[in-house]
Amino acid sequence: MKNFTAVCLLFLVLMNSNLYLQTFSANSEIEITTHSAEAFERFIIARDYLEQLEFDSASINLDIALKEDKNFTLANLYKFLFSEKDSAAIFLANAEKGKENISSGEKLLFEFAKYFIDDDFRNSKKILEELVENFPLDKRVRNLAGVYLINQNEFPDAVYQLKAAIQLDSTFIPAYLNLASASIHLNNFEAAEESYNKVLELNPQNHILNFHYGKFLLLKGKYEFAADKFIRSNELKPNNESLIFLGAVYLLEGYCNLARENFDLVSINSNSINEKESAVYFKTLSYLYENNLEAAKKIFSSDEFAGNGNNENWLYIKTALNVYEYPMLIFSNTGNPFDKEILKKAIYKKLFQISESSKKIKMIQEDFRYETFISNN
Repeated sequence: MKNFTAVCLLFLVLMNSNLYLQTFSANSEIEITTHSAEAFERFIIARDYLEQLEFDSASINLDIALKEDKNFTLANLYKFLFSEKDSAAIFLANAEKGKENISSGEKLLFEFAKYFIDDDFRNSKKILEELVENFPLDKRVRNLAGVYLINQNEFPDAVYQLKAAIQLDSTFIPAYLNLASASIHLNNFEAAEESYNKVLELNPQNHILNFHYGKFLLLKGKYEFAADKFIRSNELKPNNESLIFLGAVYLLEGYCNLARENFDLVSINSNSINEKESAVYFKTLSYLYENNLEAAKKIFSSDEFAGNGNNENWLYIKTALNVYEYPMLIFSNTGNPFDKEILKKAIYKKLFQISESSKKIKMIQEDFRYETFISNN
């Protein structure tokens, strides 16, 4: 399924209601339909958690909502996005079962999602325009439009929609984060930083928000400040992604021993194969950064290597370790496997890959792009 992450982003910014069941009125907020007051209450709680990027708490409340109303369309759509591929079809089928008795706005959202999942951008855009026309005062619809337009590379129009969402609610964190993303694509880094400062002002204790601000500061080459945000993110909630990025910052600054300390923590504590692979990859790069070819080679004969040698990232390192191979790959311009600028690009590229695959469900459009980093560092 193409653009799955983007679909996740689009759904999670939508829902808003102060009413129970259907009392539709034009130009108001989209309403939520369920036969259970308890399910409705839990869904609202889950939505609020999602808008603060508290995914675990949101998932718990969605589960409770679905115990009360199995065919609760919007709750099932949320669970569809949370679930692994094998179980996701169950929630999508349940969402469709309940869609006959939902509000007109909810039906538009459901149809929009189906078109978007199928990469039918013509029809998805048509429905989105209808949503904005019918619900211009719904901040989540405006934010949805902004995310969709970012995904379509229509950044000025995205900024317009996201600013409209903020005008409706000056405390709406998802719109600020998406506005930061659109601003980065327009090379308006001052506006992006204003948005990040605002979200941390609204919720300074959120580890995900601190992490995203750290990524932005890394993009700007402000390594010391980026490190502070990654450290703060990990203090608020221990997470291996912050440790990997913190280690990468230390590596970019040339503090290779500090970098390896963070990568070793990830290797020891993580249950994720991808996180472990990333940690070992960066650890190997750290030895190349020090021109220590022998230490890098040792990783290939250790348990840490764990058979990762055939993917794209490890081919880079294999190239660096074998002077007879490196002209065939990215070193062809310099012929030097220890060129710091090439190593720097390898670090950024891997960070980009981690960022793209880190969380299935996000409230924001991804703002961390390899090309952006390379052009700004």
